[in-house]
Amino acid sequence: MKYVNALKQSAESRPVGEAINVWIGRIMTMVASDPQMLAEVIGGGRFTWRTTFIKAFQGFPVSLDLADKVFGFFEQQHARAFGGLSSKFVLDKLEVPTPPSQADIDRAWTVDSASSEAGKRDFYGPDGSPQQLLEQLIDAGRAAKH
Repeated sequence: MKYVNALKQSAESRPVGEAINVWIGRIMTMVASDPQMLAEVIGGGRFTWRTTFIKAFQGFPVSLDLADKVFGFFEQQHARAFGGLSSKFVLDKLEVPTPPSQADIDRAWTVDSASSEAGKRDFYGPDGSPQQLLEQLIDAGRAAKH
């Protein structure tokens, strides 16, 4: 759990018991607030959670009982969020966001203008086009890099 290491570093100066409570609270919040992560934890099952939990807190005074209580909290959150749906069903139906394609990024640079033609010419110059001004600025920026 990559988040646990960051949480451990942020709470190093606190007494161990208080720090563990903070870390566990943050893990509970993080997992319960992310539907995909919550379904993955529940789908992995209690044994997998125990193993992950104990490994993440290796060297700290945590027990399987504590891991089971945290897992029980996740089970309650899953039931509240998804009713009687299984975690497998939830994971199959969740849409995983994909990074934008280059075409999506290029389309985001398109400028829409609701100004009158005279207003655009006054503001953007004789061409009167915010898109052309943006393209000129982009080209100038690319030329400056080379």
